[in-house]
Amino acid sequence: MDQKAASSPPTRSRYALQKEELVLALVFTICVSLFPRWRVFEQAWARDWMGLKALPWIWYVDLLFLAAGLALALSAPRSSGLRVGAIGAHWKKVLLVCGGSVLVVAAVYPQLPIRPFGGASASMWLLSPAAQELLFLGYLYGRLERAFPGYVHATIPLAKALVITMFFFALWHVPNFFGMPAGYVAFQLFYVGILGIIPGLSRQWTGSIYYALVTHSAINFIAWYAS
Repeated sequence: MDQKAASSPPTRSRYALQKEELVLALVFTICVSLFPRWRVFEQAWARDWMGLKALPWIWYVDLLFLAAGLALALSAPRSSGLRVGAIGAHWKKVLLVCGGSVLVVAAVYPQLPIRPFGGASASMWLLSPAAQELLFLGYLYGRLERAFPGYVHATIPLAKALVITMFFFALWHVPNFFGMPAGYVAFQLFYVGILGIIPGLSRQWTGSIYYALVTHSAINFIAWYAS
């Protein structure tokens, strides 16, 4: 046996890589959830460092999220979906899943008995969707796609990485139970984690986050405008 080959470290198994990426995804989700409450950011705003208090708190938080999302996505722009992608081959399907999602929300949301976004800041559709898509469907999906290639099943053309990403994106919304009606948050977890896969297919098909990002912004705008 070749001595060099015998002394080289063994290649990590795919299972070990997947386990590592799932742990990292969980840590990532927790850190993103706690990120705006890091003391350094709270103090910077409270002490009006460089005039930060001119920004309402929620705008400040969303800008922090957006900056974090951009920093991570720009470290690996292609795998994070910062590209137009293969829209030419999939534009009809993308229009169906993205446009259809917006139309469904426009029809359903105004009928809901609970509208927790009354008086919410316009940042919920101007900044927040971009930040969230960069962090989850952009950066996190790009990492998970390498560890979990392929479909959930041979007969179901749904990327494993997409399903896992939406699970962690739903998990990120769990703290909303502390500030919103429980019934609405339960509904929110359902449409984020399950129904969110539908516009998320545009990421799987094209490799781009732009189409899901625009859809997310449009849906949030509807919720903001109708509340």
